[in-house]
Amino acid sequence: MVQPAQLEENATFAQRVIEFDQSPSPVTLVESKICLEGGALVVDGDGTLLATESSILNENRNPGLSRSDTE
Repeated sequence: MVQPAQLEENATFAQRVIEFDQSPSPVTLVESKICLEGGALVVDGDGTLLATESSILNENRNPGLSRSDTE
């Protein structure tokens, strides 16, 4: 299980990326209550998103969320 200090460190790092990554265009912060793991999402920059269903619809990671909730 991820410890609160690790979550805070990750959140701080992500905030720095959002603030300073301006090229080629600014990064937009999108907040979500869905918990993911590395590799759960892959994007190609052209609007295509691939999602690994088994890592998103997992009771240990996102208890009580249905497929329609996550979509």
